[in-house]
Amino acid sequence: FAGLKLHPWFTGFLVNSPTMDPICKIAGEFGKPIFLHTGTPPGSSPLQVGNLAERFPDVVFVMAHLGLPDLWWEAIAAARRHPNLYVETAGAHSLSISKAVEILGSNRVMFGSDAPFGGKNNVFFQRDKIHLLNFTEQDTLNIMGLTAARVFDIRIGAEKNEAALPRS
Repeated sequence: FAGLKLHPWFTGFLVNSPTMDPICKIAGEFGKPIFLHTGTPPGSSPLQVGNLAERFPDVVFVMAHLGLPDLWWEAIAAARRHPNLYVETAGAHSLSISKAVEILGSNRVMFGSDAPFGGKNNVFFQRDKIHLLNFTEQDTLNIMGLTAARVFDIRIGAEKNEAALPRS
């Protein structure tokens, strides 16, 4: 499998609790990223994910929803501090996405639709948010697929992706 998705708030655990330690160790052994819902206290704040990223610097974590509307600055601050943290855009507002690209770079930001949630047109709404921000062509390519391809080790075309994920 390409990675693991966990939803601490929905399933009732704190993202930085010791419960995560064996999961993170296994993900690190296999070089697989962990995708985490963020933005819904008390169990999944971006700073809690930052704490987890600090404890497991060889594991790549993706903060889904870029911390949602209330905690997006925390998401950017945590990712800025920990190079093994990435952010995903589903449910994030345009300002937070712009700031994430400005501060972290588009190679740490990935598109998300949160499908099937939000109805049949939500994926188009999420996509259009990115395109309306008028990023450079390279930034748009990174956000809309290249970052995720690197993080999840997805082959594009016949060749494997050139750059491996930077590990600190």
